[in-house]
Amino acid sequence: MNKYEMMYIIKSGTADDKREATIKKYSTLVESAGGKIEAVDKMGIRKFAYPIDFKNEGFYVLMTFMAPPSLPLEMERQMRISDEVVRFMCVNKNGQNDLKRPAPKEPKADKKEGEQPAKEGEATETKPVPAKPENSEEATKA
Repeated sequence: MNKYEMMYIIKSGTADDKREATIKKYSTLVESAGGKIEAVDKMGIRKFAYPIDFKNEGFYVLMTFMAPPSLPLEMERQMRISDEVVRFMCVNKNGQNDLKRPAPKEPKADKKEGEQPAKEGEATETKPVPAKPENSEEATKA
């Protein structure tokens, strides 16, 4: 089990009972996955540094908990789906990055079929460009 801190922001216009239900939802999610909640700090309504979804403030919640490594991804998935949560961030307090996220895709390079990409530090072959005729009959006919 790892120690995590998750901060999430609930929309400021959410009713008090619905806000408490949202906080309880994520607390029970931790407990049902075999985790242990150490603290839930309801920081209250605070002003945003910049507008988010045309809103200027939100209700901040900081939750500290112990959980298996797979739980933060599930919590993030559910927070993305939720309409009440504006932003969230989860930090592993053990200093390990054990979240299995997909690696970013590399941009596709333009290459012809059967060509191998050049290795770093290896010279690439270039084709000479034919010179244009300066004073030939072909240049004046065109």
